[in-house]
Amino acid sequence: YLCTEKGALFSPESTDLPDLTGLNNHLADCLRPDPAVFFRLRDRRTPSGVTFGECIKPGIDHAPCPRGTFRPCGLVAGDESCYGTFKEIFHPVIAALRGEKRQQKMAPAPARSPATPRDKVDA
Repeated sequence: YLCTEKGALFSPESTDLPDLTGLNNHLADCLRPDPAVFFRLRDRRTPSGVTFGECIKPGIDHAPCPRGTFRPCGLVAGDESCYGTFKEIFHPVIAALRGEKRQQKMAPAPARSPATPRDKVDA
């Protein structure tokens, strides 16, 4: 869907990073610090054919709410596989929607030998 009158100018097939200037949504906030995410994901498709461009189109095309009271996520999942295929952008946007800071990598949990009984493991 492309419509000059409504400002829907981003083509999902675009290989160029869209202009994020003036966008006030969680998608833009997650792409600005690391625009390389766009280039890593732009050619991927889910098994049913949903593209990265289709997922980000609403966030690129829609201007912020005039009053600035509503802050959209700017991202849609075309199918359930989008969350995994495009997790590099879905995870930080979802975290931002939930009010979480960027997650730092956690240290792996210590391994427990299968031979160690549960009641002998320190709590």
